[in-house]
Amino acid sequence: LMSGQLARHVMRIPVVVCLVRDSHLLSIYENLGIKTINPDGLLMEAIKEGLD
Repeated sequence: LMSGQLARHVMRIPVVVCLVRDSHLLSIYENLGIKTINPDGLLMEAIKEGLD
């Protein structure tokens, strides 16, 4: 979280993407303007699509 905030707000990098494994933290990152990738969420989506 700290490195994402540093990149976004101090270094003024316009697009910051962080790997977030804890799904409870996703909304915190997104509220700070940091895009997220959740590997567990991506895996669950792929499994659901495979079952359809």
